[in-house]
Amino acid sequence: MERYAPAIGGAERVVQRVAEGLAARGHEVHVVTGGPPGEVELGGVLVHRVAVSGNEARGIRGDGSSVTRLIARLSPDVVFNYAAQTWATDCCFTLLDREDRPRMVLAPCGFSGLGKRRYERYFAAMPARLRRYDALILHSSVYQDWDFATAAGVEQMVIVPNGADPPAGDGARPEGLPDGRLAVTVGSHVVSKGHAQFARAIRTLVRERPLTGAIVAPRRHGLDALRGCQLSCLARAHTHPLRIVDGAVPGAVQGTIAAADLFLFTSRVECAPIVILEAMAAGTPWVSYDVGNVSELPGGVVAGSFTELVQAARRILDGERPELASEGREAWQAHHRWEDIVPLYESAFERVLQATTSSVD
Repeated sequence: MERYAPAIGGAERVVQRVAEGLAARGHEVHVVTGGPPGEVELGGVLVHRVAVSGNEARGIRGDGSSVTRLIARLSPDVVFNYAAQTWATDCCFTLLDREDRPRMVLAPCGFSGLGKRRYERYFAAMPARLRRYDALILHSSVYQDWDFATAAGVEQMVIVPNGADPPAGDGARPEGLPDGRLAVTVGSHVVSKGHAQFARAIRTLVRERPLTGAIVAPRRHGLDALRGCQLSCLARAHTHPLRIVDGAVPGAVQGTIAAADLFLFTSRVECAPIVILEAMAAGTPWVSYDVGNVSELPGGVVAGSFTELVQAARRILDGERPELASEGREAWQAHHRWEDIVPLYESAFERVLQATTSSVD
């Protein structure tokens, strides 16, 4: 895994919940991730950090072979690669051709670089690599990674949806947010998360009703603060009815979503966004562009353009879609709780091991 707790992000959350869930079910779980070299136990999981970064297309920085040497030392039954286009997965490709390798499972997480020139060679090699994995885990069958894997001739594919934690707190408005109607978006300060579009939508909506918009994102520090859109978001907060909430504060994401009247998702690159599931868990209606698998999720409206986004948000804020809150909450309760999802991962890994045993017999 490229990054792991205490790092913040959707992929990081998935791997942490799955790893800790499997450990709680009696499995020995190791996570290999980036950072200053060392080992530590977190939540029953043994976390091994290596000084590696980048990916195969951009170039891997550090000793990529340290990853496979560590795997050899740990001698696991299953290696689970989470997210393609990361060093943590790309360093493991050399294992695929080894006869004595452990069983290997990949969750592609969307193939966000598909179609980009920088990744042409990467994805030209990907079909053969996918066929060498013992199984793929995908979060839905409606996104491009499913289509790509199907076209590549992959036969062992399992759908495991993403999950979300239960709503945090009592729905009280987080400190620093004014009273009145609230629309929120969640996502790191990178351009693809669409914070500029969110601010534009809030400015349009506030012409007809009192409304505050909140962007929840981990605050960047030092030189990192100069990258992405954090500075422009802070500037907009002086001219728009907009607040910037530090998503690194414990409970800030779930608390702000639970207090909101609307979750307005303007991101343009996603696979199976957890923040939509968190809105569903909180019973907060959502409006989103058609990214990842949001088209199959209840509790909100998918918009094909900025105009449609604003129109759908307007109807929800005006009380025209009261059923969305309960639809989202019920769907989260039935299909997206981690206690129900972790056993699906466990079952997928066990089937891979059982198939290996059967082939040997």
